[in-house]
Amino acid sequence: MAGLPHLPPELAYLQPVVDRLVELPDDEINEDLDTSFIDEAVRGRFANSDQASAEEEFEEHYRLFNSLCEELADKRGVLAYLEGYLGIFVYEPEFLTKRPEPPPKSDNRAVLAGAPPFGVTIEQPCETQLILRRGEICIVIMAQDEFGFRMLTINRDNWSMPKDSPCVFDRRVENVQFGPVHGTRDLYEQTAPVSWKQVSYLLTVPGGQVDVRAFAGSKENNEFGKDFSTADVEAILPLICVVPED
Repeated sequence: MAGLPHLPPELAYLQPVVDRLVELPDDEINEDLDTSFIDEAVRGRFANSDQASAEEEFEEHYRLFNSLCEELADKRGVLAYLEGYLGIFVYEPEFLTKRPEPPPKSDNRAVLAGAPPFGVTIEQPCETQLILRRGEICIVIMAQDEFGFRMLTINRDNWSMPKDSPCVFDRRVENVQFGPVHGTRDLYEQTAPVSWKQVSYLLTVPGGQVDVRAFAGSKENNEFGKDFSTADVEAILPLICVVPED
């Protein structure tokens, strides 16, 4: 990917971050990326600032960066990722001046409190994760600690499709409740250039919190989730709970 123009002086501390992101293959810029270099750049810039000044100045920087994203739509992929990540510092401004304490290792795991509905099989139970299948539908359930759940919520709220993307889609985020389980549902339905449907949930369940993602379809038939129904997933949600690891 060609390099981006130099950032304005106010955002010079983010230039090494942008340069590094540009050098990465597109498929490595995702939620699994080690983002410590972004954190260090931001906290380094505000290391000698008091909290109130850091928040006020960073808000100005964030607005400026948003404007830059609009102007450079052809590089929206890299900029959109960084724009979304910088949103964490808007929602959690204390991270501007101090390093967050690493969350303790989770000793919890997601389980089903009862037999799964007919046709649903448990493919892979392991520590914090359950993988279930029902036909072509794959459902991944992961227990989350408070910090991870909060970061997932921030990332969801800041997600946007690049403006130059060819994808035609509809996305709806809404509150849901299934018996003792409640939270939000994020439904993504794409119709072009290929059909694709995915639904994800951030839920509070008995014993803790979970991230649930479900998708359907196969690349072989080029029909992703043609017959996918959220009802197939939501029949399972009331059964989810979080228990201590043995």
